[in-house]
Parts: sequence; structure tokens; C-alpha cells
Amino acid sequence: MDDTTSAATQLVRRLKMGDNPHIQVGVVEFNDTARTRTPLTNIQSRVIGGINGIAANGGTAIDRGIDQGVRVLAAGRDNAGEGPIEEFMIVLSDGENNRGCSPVSASANRAKGQGIVLASVCVGPECDHQCMRRVATTPALFYEAEHSDQLDGVFQRIRRDIVKPTQLRRLRIEEELDSAVRYVPDSSSPAPVDRGEADATLAWERRSPPEEGITVTYAVEVLVPGFRPASLTSRARIWDSEQRQAEHALPVPFLLALEPRHLATVTPPPTATPIPTPTSPPPPTATVAPTATAVPSATPVIVRVPIYLPFLAHEACDPLRQRADIVLVLDTSSSMAGAKLEDAKTAAIGFVSLLDLEPGRDRVAVVRFDGTAQLIQRLTRDREAIEAGLRSVGARSGTHIDTGLAYALDELTGARGASANVPVAVLLTDGIHNGAPGADLETAERVRDADIALYVIGLGTDVDEGALVAMAGGTDRYVHAPDSSHLARIYRDMARDLECP
Repeated sequence: MDDTTSAATQLVRRLKMGDNPHIQVGVVEFNDTARTRTPLTNIQSRVIGGINGIAANGGTAIDRGIDQGVRVLAAGRDNAGEGPIEEFMIVLSDGENNRGCSPVSASANRAKGQGIVLASVCVGPECDHQCMRRVATTPALFYEAEHSDQLDGVFQRIRRDIVKPTQLRRLRIEEELDSAVRYVPDSSSPAPVDRGEADATLAWERRSPPEEGITVTYAVEVLVPGFRPASLTSRARIWDSEQRQAEHALPVPFLLALEPRHLATVTPPPTATPIPTPTSPPPPTATVAPTATAVPSATPVIVRVPIYLPFLAHEACDPLRQRADIVLVLDTSSSMAGAKLEDAKTAAIGFVSLLDLEPGRDRVAVVRFDGTAQLIQRLTRDREAIEAGLRSVGARSGTHIDTGLAYALDELTGARGASANVPVAVLLTDGIHNGAPGADLETAERVRDADIALYVIGLGTDVDEGALVAMAGGTDRYVHAPDSSHLARIYRDMARDLECP
């Protein structure tokens, strides 16, 4: 089963759903029955979470799996908008259908009658190869794998055969400059293809832009000191290989320009002129004709004047990252009893107070773990319910970090986690995992593979920082708190990071 979920996960990643908004994927599992793990979505983490939740169990009802897949695709048609839809279904099995091949053929034919293209994958020697060949829309869409470790290669072939990722055909960037700045002629790289009157608007175009995008640079002269946007509007227009158009707003940089100040020069006061004393007149001497005296040249005065250059900063928040589904995963082992746990509750409640729990914004869930784990509060925007859940937790024996993370993973990838919000898990622990060896690292990897941002806080001196850094996926998302008095600040900083990373 691990080979299957790993290969399916890699297939989803290769679809690059973030770059191809028209691609949606659903997940159905079947054994004696069939059920939807993930409805059609363009959110990669939801799909991967659905795949990772599949477990081997029971018999083989291929026909029911196909029927359930048809229902998932039918539900997606209601939200597809205008334009043609290409629907594909990949059916994978390693055994014979419980009720024989006739129900499988009937279900496959009903799906094909709706215009759905079916690809079938037969794994191992016990698979009913003849029946699965009937499932495929064409013989070329029937695939075999002698062993499950070959599935990654099979899925790569399927992607090449049936999926046509959208390609950008044309990109146009347009900027309308603020009246307080002036474009410096010939400073742009590449040169703009269009320039408005007095260079108030600029535009650049690129046919078949590369996947990594393009970079445009240009210089402006600041006419009015102050802090202001460099442009009034900045947008990108795209045209793709499906003849569709879209427009995206781009972050607007800000300029900070200060007015120059001239340094005053200090003129020294005149020195006193001595009064001459009378002398006896000298005897007359021969007069010598005077020689010409050179006129002294002016002495330059150097005045150092500070020059204030504009400061350019991209400091716009990503609107998507401002909406998050956050699961607080709290260690409630016996070592947390007393002040540490009370400080942790208070800090977590302070963290929640900084979030935007208005309709359509952030949601929070609470999980506690010790020798077991429990979902105290499901994802909600009810601030009182969240705070009550946090206050209710108490200390018990054991530190099974893996079970706490597993509950967070299920909540963020399950039906309640199916939203446009960014999934986040915040783990707090003061000890060392004492469950199954390696289970904590394995579960943390599953969380990260589901595109969940995993933040880890290690509290005190008894933590295994190497393991906690590995769980977080690096030092960027790991924080060490020497004692519980530091937790309020750490949670506060983390809330700001989630709002504007």
C-alpha cells in the first residue's frame, strides 16, 4: 500500500495543480464498499491528504469504486463554469472483483457513456487482467505493473498519455506610475513595448514565457519626498494554450525618499588687528620700482551634503496566507503538569486572540497528546469554544508525538479541512517521543508531504532538538523556548508570521 500511495502522491505533485488551475483531482477508495476520500479540488494538499488516508481493508468492489468516481466527477460539473471539460478516471486494483467482471464492465460502460475517459492499472499476479482491460477506454490506456514498486513509472506514463497541462502562451505586465515619480528613460530591462503619455504607463510583453517567469527592472526619479507607492496599479495579463485569459494584481513596491539637508558652513570671527607703534622716520633710501604681485586665487570650500536615496521594499502580504486553518497540538504529558501547562494554555489563548476568526477567515482546532491523543476541538471560528477546549486539557503520562500529529493531519485533510485556507499545525512539546521508534519523524513527514506548514516549539532542556528540527523540516519553523515564560512571545511572533510570512 505504501508504494501505491507514494506513487499516487508523486503523480499529483507532477500535475502542478497550482500552475494549472483548471486541473481538479478527487480520490475514491474501494474495498467491499466505496467512499470518497477527497471531492474534486485544485488544492494539492487536500488531494495528498486523501491519498495518505487510504488503508488496505476488506474485499474488492471495483464496480462500486467506478460508480463512486462517476458521482465525484458529476458533482464537479456543477462548479465547472463554462467551456469544455475533459474527465479522466484512473482505476487501480490488484485483485478480482467480488461479484465477477460483469458488474465492472457495466459500471465502466456507464462511465464511458458520460464521456469519461478511463485508464486502468492492474497490479500483481492476482489482478484480473482481462477484466481490467475492459475497463480501459482504449487498449493503450490499460497498464500493468508486476510489482507495486513499478507504479511510479506507470503513473508517469498515464500523466503523459492523458493529461495536457496548460501552458502560458503570452504574458503582459502593465504598470501605471504614481505622479510623484518619473520614469528614467532607457533604464528598463527589458525595454517596454508600450509607453503612455509622459511615460505615465509602461507595458512589457513576452510570448511563451519560461516556467520560472520573467524579471522586469527599471529606474524612477522621485519628485516628491515621502513614503509612497512606486505605481498606482501593477498587473499581469496571461493567455494560455486553452485560449483562456486571466488577470492578476501584482504587489506594488513602495518608495521612501527623504528631503536632502545642506550643512551650514561656519565663518570664523575676524582676528583683532594690532595698532602700530610710532617709529623714527628712517633715512631716505633709493626707491625700487615695485614688481607685480600675483592675485590670489579663490580657495574652494568643500561642503559635505548627505544624499538620501530612495528605499524600495516589497512588503505586501499574500492574501491567501492571511487565511489559515490552524491545529494547535499540545503536549499534555505528566512533565507538563503545573506552571508549564498553565503557561502553555495562556500563551495559546493569546495566540488565538491575534487571529481573525470572522466568517471566511481563520479557523482553529485543538489536539492534546500524551500516551494517547484526542481532538479536543474541531476546526471552528468559535473563539469561546476554542478557549474552553484549551482550558480543559490536563496532564497525563506518556509522550506519543506521532498520535498528536496524526490527529492534526486527519483534521486538516479530512472533510472539515477542505477549504481554501492554508493548513498549519503548531506542535508544542517539552519532552522526547516515547512511542514507537521513528513514528514521530514519519508522521511529521506525512504532515509536511500533505503541504501542511508544521511549526514546532521545543520547551525546556529535556527536548531532542535534533529530532524536533527534523520534524519541522528545518530550523526556519523550529523555535526553542528555554522555559514556559517565553511561550507568549513565541506564539505572538508566530501569529504575525502566519499573517504576513
